[in-house]
Amino acid sequence: MDNMNEAQKSPAATGQSHKGDGLTVSGLYLLGYVTSNTARVFTRKDGSGRFVIVRHELALQPGTAVLEQFIDAATPAVQVRGDEVVTFPRMPEFKQVLLRVTQWKEVEKTLFIKQFEIIQVDGKAVA
Repeated sequence: MDNMNEAQKSPAATGQSHKGDGLTVSGLYLLGYVTSNTARVFTRKDGSGRFVIVRHELALQPGTAVLEQFIDAATPAVQVRGDEVVTFPRMPEFKQVLLRVTQWKEVEKTLFIKQFEIIQVDGKAVA
């Protein structure tokens, strides 16, 4: 290991971000504008509890992307009253966001994103 050259020792070569900007890791990055935030509560088929699906819709050029988060209804990130979701994680509407996408699929020309990390909102890095 002592014979590694400087390029192999750099954080970028190991897949780690060395600037903290999140842009030095390879992958799929998505830039779009948040157009809506919605949430619905569902009961699990086995009756073991409830969960919330939070959807954020992004306008792309061209097309749209839907970010989906599956959150247990018992977590403090969401608040459910009856069959209505009162509070849930929201993205700032009509703001530009930059995401690093790790899991996605395309269905009828719509990009569905299952796992993502927010890098920037309105050009400002997110901690």
